[in-house]
Amino acid sequence: MAAQEHLAYDAFVELASADPVAVGLVLKGSRAHEGVTTEHSDHDLYVVLADGAATEPGADRRPDRS
Repeated sequence: MAAQEHLAYDAFVELASADPVAVGLVLKGSRAHEGVTTEHSDHDLYVVLADGAATEPGADRRPDRS
């Protein structure tokens, strides 16, 4: 996936949840706090990877890729 391609929140969560080395997701920013979101709020998501997982830039780790 190209770095500039954006996923919808639900699609990102689905892809990350299907990745066997993704051990957690952390929602940060305004969307993590009730009552502070606006129409301009985005989703600040962090993926927590298992020890030893590949993290090099450009690694395509989607489950639909071989």
